[in-house]
Amino acid sequence: MSSLAAIEPIGGAVAQEADGHLYIALIQRAMQAKDISLRSLSMRAGISKSRLGRILHSNCAERASITLSEFRVLLEALEIDLIQAIIKVESIRDQKVLADERYVALIAMLANLFKELPASLIQALAEIDGLDGSEVRKDWAPQLQTVVIKRMVHEVTNVLRRREQIFEDRYDLRG
Repeated sequence: MSSLAAIEPIGGAVAQEADGHLYIALIQRAMQAKDISLRSLSMRAGISKSRLGRILHSNCAERASITLSEFRVLLEALEIDLIQAIIKVESIRDQKVLADERYVALIAMLANLFKELPASLIQALAEIDGLDGSEVRKDWAPQLQTVVIKRMVHEVTNVLRRREQIFEDRYDLRG
């Protein structure tokens, strides 16, 4: 049996919203922000205009289901990274935050972090003598999350402190 068969569902946005309207809304917002028409997106993605119209229909009840391959092709056509799209939809539920340009860098940083993190963790675990991976437990996640957040806050605080020091040195504000 494949180890993927043992992956437990965690419930995210797709499970909570069977029609996937948050993902469709992401695509619609990207189209609007980039001023891309349905016809243009259809040509970029290689999906017929009528099919795309049914997928992106403004009325959720009239909307056709989107396949994973269509979703990926649409994201690529809109130049949106898959992991960034997932982070936007799954992690940031406040629509005002999603539209706020200040969070673009945060989402990009998180996407880069998550792209490399699984392989890095697997490599790190492989280097620990006596740990074969079977000891890893799901309930470690909250503690590891807390450690990562504390470390990130510490590093960001250090960066801000260094910037402040450079500013003070440059303008001799210490009096």
